[in-house]
Amino acid sequence: MKAFRAVAVLCLGLLPVFAYADTPTLSSTEKTIADYISARSDEQLRLLERLVNINSGTQNVEGVRQVGEGLRPEFESIGFKTHWVELPPDMQRAGMLVAERDGTRGQRLLLIGHLDTVFPKDSPFGRFERRGNVATGPGVIDDKGGIVVLLYALKALNAAQVLDEAQITIALTGDEENSGKPTSISRKPLIALAKNSDVVLDFEPTIPGHASTGRRGVAHWLITTTGNEGHSSIIFSKGVGYGAVFEMARILDRMNNGLRGEHGLTLNPGIILGGTQVDYDRIRGRGDSFGRTNIVAGTAIAHGDLRYLSNAQREQARQKLAEITSRNLPGTSASLEFTEVLPPMPTSAESTGLFDRYSAISERLGYGKVELLPAERRGGGDISFIAPYISAGLVGIGANGTGEHSPQESLEVDSLVKQAQRAALLMHELLQPRERAN
Repeated sequence: MKAFRAVAVLCLGLLPVFAYADTPTLSSTEKTIADYISARSDEQLRLLERLVNINSGTQNVEGVRQVGEGLRPEFESIGFKTHWVELPPDMQRAGMLVAERDGTRGQRLLLIGHLDTVFPKDSPFGRFERRGNVATGPGVIDDKGGIVVLLYALKALNAAQVLDEAQITIALTGDEENSGKPTSISRKPLIALAKNSDVVLDFEPTIPGHASTGRRGVAHWLITTTGNEGHSSIIFSKGVGYGAVFEMARILDRMNNGLRGEHGLTLNPGIILGGTQVDYDRIRGRGDSFGRTNIVAGTAIAHGDLRYLSNAQREQARQKLAEITSRNLPGTSASLEFTEVLPPMPTSAESTGLFDRYSAISERLGYGKVELLPAERRGGGDISFIAPYISAGLVGIGANGTGEHSPQESLEVDSLVKQAQRAALLMHELLQPRERAN
């Protein structure tokens, strides 16, 4: 097979474009779709830059809405009807942008991504920058790059008239990174869309040449320790004891030694505060503490997450945490709050078949096989809420890069074209006439 190659061509006064070698394994329609995407690589990047330069940290509701409003005309220009699904005002979340086309041909597709990022409005990591084939910026892969991949896959299908009579729903949540609580309310609209779909494609980021068929579940834990305040000179005495900070240190050490290393299980304390007085806003992830070096701390809190492959693994870990927090140092006490945030998404035979089709498409495009990224190497995501309601799902077919959730978040620029081509040809296959699932 003759390799399918993207070649950057630089001409005087022109930006780089992509040209293709002949690819005999692609049908004429498939080649038209692939060529449409490659010819618009610079257009993709310009849109991504505009989206990244709008801060859309989850709590920045106005910014999240601004990103969504910027995308609405893009979807409407290719025949989708758009609307916002609002969440209760007390959740302080932007809601979900939905774009829909109705039809009866092929599988009913639900395409998901998210408008929000983990970076708050005052984050110093705030602008798009490009250096050759690497671009950086908040959300450049998680998940604004994924949204651009999704959009241009659909634009190519529309140009090839593949979207006619297709039922496709796009759901872009505004709070994937920190979902509105309770999730029984905030994810109810997404679940309703899934119940009217056959296949869900998740445009979250992944490492190059990979995709997944499962995700781990996520739970949050909050531990509060208390101790007797007193002068530091009499710490460890019978009347004062060890204080809240030493008790928290004991608990975290036991958690590390008792839970670390189990396959598929990770435990992370994301924030810790301690002192004479502690004020913590768990919604905003911010807090203050007051204390003195010569006063034994009376309170400490630690807030973190637990990620797991199955409900059984989650429950076993929860029981271990409960046991650890119950065996307190003298003069201290501890309490544990444990809340499931995302259920796990187990791999199904149908999802494995979908992955195999995606990998075969990648080979036909000349990009080689796609490798399976196991669930234990992924975090949680919105697809986990809806996996029980669809016949098959594929995870992580958005932009490629590294460093998401950190100031090192970066995109492999050429992945926008590659990933959009892979996704577009997969959707093209799924939209071929066939009997739909019940």
